[in-house]
Amino acid sequence: MTKKLPLYLLLLLSLTGWAQQDPQFSFNRDNRLFPNPAYAGNGEAICGQVLLRNQWTGFEGNPQTGLVSLHAPIRELHGGLGLSIAADRLGQERTLFAKGAYAYRANLGDGMLSIGLGVGIINKSIGADHRTIGPNGIGDGSEDPRLNQNTVTATKVDFDFGVYYQTNRLYFGLSTTHLNRARVSDVRDFPNIPYELNYRVSRHYYLMSGYRFDFDGTPYALLPSIFVKSDAVSAQVSLDVRGLYRDRVWGGVGYRFQDALIASVGFQESLGDITLRAGYAYDFTTSRLRSFSSGSHELQLGFCMPIPEKITSHKTTRLL
Repeated sequence: MTKKLPLYLLLLLSLTGWAQQDPQFSFNRDNRLFPNPAYAGNGEAICGQVLLRNQWTGFEGNPQTGLVSLHAPIRELHGGLGLSIAADRLGQERTLFAKGAYAYRANLGDGMLSIGLGVGIINKSIGADHRTIGPNGIGDGSEDPRLNQNTVTATKVDFDFGVYYQTNRLYFGLSTTHLNRARVSDVRDFPNIPYELNYRVSRHYYLMSGYRFDFDGTPYALLPSIFVKSDAVSAQVSLDVRGLYRDRVWGGVGYRFQDALIASVGFQESLGDITLRAGYAYDFTTSRLRSFSSGSHELQLGFCMPIPEKITSHKTTRLL
């Protein structure tokens, strides 16, 4: 099946800040490791999650993103380690991010300060399943020799950096991704026609912050947060507030400026020492895309488990 974003969609995307190249998510409060390597090891537990996002449903070739992340504190390294893998698709374009993170952590005041470095790869590919558009906006089935007739792909090393601070109630982080601004390029000469992938990765900047308000004598808490992403050309600001009941069930509302209203629900449940978490978010598009899209869906699944304690004594030599 061919995948082609209509011209009017591409024009509208330019109005909504889609020039930014990193994936977009609505569960930003729960997704701090991918944009900020200094988050690795936070929480004193082994934690992992999966995020699946289907953006602007109703469009052929709409953005679709999957993310898997895992992190844990490593006392011997005085910090934490993390791993993130994300796959992003938009029409003919495919992007794969795979990166490890190390964060050095130290006590500061009432909280913990972390400084993190991320190292990984970014892979870009452009497919060849094109469809030309005729004067009436409908594909006429012909082939344009100027379009790639074969998939082109390339991989480059990628670096991130961040700082992160957290107390029992407050968190705050600053980070930048794609420090080296890698040029992902691949040039091939298929029969008499050159095909080229020439893609400059822009440096991105992130600010994240949140707070927890507890209401004394009640099982309720309020969790407001802010998330800002910028490529130094455009900025995307998201505000979110989440109501939490008995640290188990929550519901939230958010607003991504000039893009969407966000409604989300979720729960977490402890099974022995393991805490499981699930959530769902729906974006109500507020930009001009609302005339063509029925919104965006995002699913979150996660877990946290304590770090196994080291065995320091034995009752029988059989356990040695």
